[in-house]
Amino acid sequence: MNDKKVYIVLCNKIIANVFDSPEKAFNSLPKKDEFTEVSQSVRTCDGEEAIIPTADNFYLNTPIYVHVAEHTEDVMGFQVECQEETFVYEIKEFEVK
Repeated sequence: MNDKKVYIVLCNKIIANVFDSPEKAFNSLPKKDEFTEVSQSVRTCDGEEAIIPTADNFYLNTPIYVHVAEHTEDVMGFQVECQEETFVYEIKEFEVK
């Protein structure tokens, strides 16, 4: 049999996309910038620890928090107010037969 794995990206528990590698799935998430913070909390023997996930260093099936601060963006010459929001992403691995 030719078993393959797929990686499903969930945003606020809704399927956002499907990829063939965990790196591609992670790279589809919003990136850290001056208005955006990305973090992941993992449980360790010392309690809970917050990490800044990267494509090489993140945990599957564990929420990834993307917090966007309130800011103004220039879109096609217009100033657009962006509200403060927090999104919860999760990347899940499934085997396809």
